[in-house]
Amino acid sequence: MRGAAMKAGQVLSTVEFPGLDEDQSAHLKQRLASLRDDVPAVSWKQMRKVLADEWGADPERVLGSIDPEPAAAASIGQVYRGRTADGADVAVKIQYPGIGEAVESDMRNVRMLAPLLRRLMPGLDVKPVLAELSERIAAECDYELEASSHRTVATSPCPRSTRASAAGACW
Repeated sequence: MRGAAMKAGQVLSTVEFPGLDEDQSAHLKQRLASLRDDVPAVSWKQMRKVLADEWGADPERVLGSIDPEPAAAASIGQVYRGRTADGADVAVKIQYPGIGEAVESDMRNVRMLAPLLRRLMPGLDVKPVLAELSERIAAECDYELEASSHRTVATSPCPRSTRASAAGACW
């Protein structure tokens, strides 16, 4: 399981479940936590093909080096350690093959569940919740947006002992 369904399970792993006794809630949260903590990796062969297709060249020709063992695996992609030709260490984040289409399909399916969610949670205004969920998951799939935020933070004028927001504010 990957994509929006896995992302939803990861979010639910951090939520309190009213109506369940403490043992049931703890058991459910533990089971869902595996979606966050034990994500199986996709093979380097498959991920290398995604990179080569995206970059128009083999990753080993674009970078000085790249470690074929993922540093991390998550719901929509994996991260690899690499080094540029001039020796700078980089993180290379790659989306799983077909994940964009899978997430879109998952979100269409979730919207079809709206009537059921309204019955299960009558006090919840489902429409804005689903809209927010769709927006957040779409933002997570936008690696260009994420890279832009990383560049902004990396070039912020904040002293090393502080942090910067994507907007450049130091704290």
